[in-house]
Amino acid sequence: MAVSVYDEQFLTQEQQERLRRLGEAWQRARAAGDSAEMDRLKAEGEGIRASAGYHGGADGTEFLPFDTGSYTSRKLPSYQPQTEAVDRLYDAALEKRLSELQNAYRESRAALRDEKADIPKVYGDKRNSEAAASELAGRSFNEYAAASGLSSGGAGQAALARSNQLQSDLSALTAGEAAAITDVGRREAELRTKYAGDVASAIAQGELDRARELLEEYRAAGQSAVTTAREQADEDYRSWQSAQARRQSRVDAENEEWQRRLKEAQLRAQYGDLSGLRELGVKTAW
Repeated sequence: MAVSVYDEQFLTQEQQERLRRLGEAWQRARAAGDSAEMDRLKAEGEGIRASAGYHGGADGTEFLPFDTGSYTSRKLPSYQPQTEAVDRLYDAALEKRLSELQNAYRESRAALRDEKADIPKVYGDKRNSEAAASELAGRSFNEYAAASGLSSGGAGQAALARSNQLQSDLSALTAGEAAAITDVGRREAELRTKYAGDVASAIAQGELDRARELLEEYRAAGQSAVTTAREQADEDYRSWQSAQARRQSRVDAENEEWQRRLKEAQLRAQYGDLSGLRELGVKTAW
């Protein structure tokens, strides 16, 4: 038993405070299992409401006038949380974000694969270039040696040196090719890891944003329920007052008609015609 929104509308502050005290006493009686005291306190609370012409129903939260007449009131709608709309919005946003991440990942992975596929050709061209340069250098040296009259031993030593340098350069290129392939593999692994992290982060952030928006929707709905309840109390009371006014208007009209007929009957009675008084239920001496 507590002070309802209707009590706040129709009772004085003093009456509301009395209801609060009765409610606290009712809770204590309930905790003690004293049903008789609970019934007494509820009846006393309903007596306070009765002084304003209504009762609170089974749990004291309703507005039920004792004399409703033709009392009806429109039921006011309250805001409903738009959870389905919020879910659709955030599902679409998450799907868009994940699609963007996937497209970016695929493009980056394709670029790395193309780069990896080009490595053998790039280093093959470099090896061919080194071999051609070594061959050209050898021919030039041989022509120089022949023109200068160098011994075959000196020419052989020069050829051996060129061969050793070529092998060294080709080995360096092979090592560079392997390193380039390894580097692409490393960047592919980093790309996969980053993509997985970005997806997880997008999902987590999306769910967090969704939860915040849903919370705001439920808060708005809760506030709307309170506001609507108060407005409904006003609406119910206005409808009840309007019904009471119409009822009173009918009563006044009936009384006015009865008074008119009474005066007419009294006038006729002055000339000995008592039928009008009898029709109105007025006792006569004869």
